[in-house]
Amino acid sequence: MKPLGLTLAAFGIFGAFFFFAVFDTSVYVPEAGMSVNNIGLMNTRLIGVIISLVLVLIGVALFVAGSLVQSADGSLKISSGGFSRASEFHGSTASMAERLEELEQRKAAAQKAGSEATILEQLKKNVKKG
Repeated sequence: MKPLGLTLAAFGIFGAFFFFAVFDTSVYVPEAGMSVNNIGLMNTRLIGVIISLVLVLIGVALFVAGSLVQSADGSLKISSGGFSRASEFHGSTASMAERLEELEQRKAAAQKAGSEATILEQLKKNVKKG
């Protein structure tokens, strides 16, 4: 869905540029010797710009929808798509509680490993002194 979204957004941007900047609404009137704005062409221009902007919005929505990935635990993740990090959106408070418990366990394990490393350093210093 991401490539389709990018394609639609690109066509929308191109269309908006064309209708806004290139599409001419003036018509030359030889009897008057000047150009006048044609209301029908101005209406066509307005419709073209509106449709192009709708294409851009649909393209962006498809791109974002293609970026959402549902993981096995039911949470939604925005895929990194080449970026360095991914954001997580958890759907229920139960999954948040599980995640919090997991983080607390990791913290306790890290503290235990840190205290063991400190004891090991002290033993090495005592061996060098002795």
